[in-house]
Amino acid sequence: MRKIVLLMVLSLAVYGCGDKESRLQKYYGLKGNVKSKTFMRCEGKEKFGEPTIQKCVAGFSLRFDKNGKEVERTELDGSGKVKSKFIYAYNDEGHFIGGAKYSPDGTVLEKSEAELFPTGLVQKLTVRSEDGKLIRTEEFEYNKYGYETAKTVRDTDNKIQSKEVRTYNEKNQEINYKKYDKNGNLSFQVNSTHDENGNTIESDIGGTFEYKFDKQGNWIQKVQYHNGKIIFIYERKIEYY
Repeated sequence: MRKIVLLMVLSLAVYGCGDKESRLQKYYGLKGNVKSKTFMRCEGKEKFGEPTIQKCVAGFSLRFDKNGKEVERTELDGSGKVKSKFIYAYNDEGHFIGGAKYSPDGTVLEKSEAELFPTGLVQKLTVRSEDGKLIRTEEFEYNKYGYETAKTVRDTDNKIQSKEVRTYNEKNQEINYKKYDKNGNLSFQVNSTHDENGNTIESDIGGTFEYKFDKQGNWIQKVQYHNGKIIFIYERKIEYY
């Protein structure tokens, strides 16, 4: 295992096109023919020299088809119970065109419809309630390699509610993330550097990490330390086709 510092902000707009391996590696850093991954964030401490989970806080699972495209995302509570589920939809060209978010009993919570750039990447996502009332819109910008550089969220009056801006290095590794509130004030920022394999080795949100990996080279446990003490343990279960 080795210690690194984690950048704890991940892009959510990953609806472009591409082959299976490149999509999984590019957008999720996953190796192999992945079927699903389940992520849990847990409070932990060291017992008898080993990281030990005390209580899990929240998590999610993400299922992929055999082409590496997202099929279903499920939000989980600390016990692993389903909080909500999002089902992805694609057009005949394989581009993401929207989807629906459901409650645990199957009630529709939100419906999303995407407008695409010619490249197939999402330009705008319109989110409505089951009865068609507008909830919000999300607008996206990308660099020439297809990585998200900006996301703007607008309310029903088309007023900006938040904006996220991402900056990358020459290897398309995210080195700066900023979030602004509706007044244009900077509400959060993090800077990071990476090793040659894309792992974050330093960020100004602090904390060091130890990893365990499976045979495919995907991490399955990540332990977060602060001042030498464990504060969180991240568990990830990965299934393969």
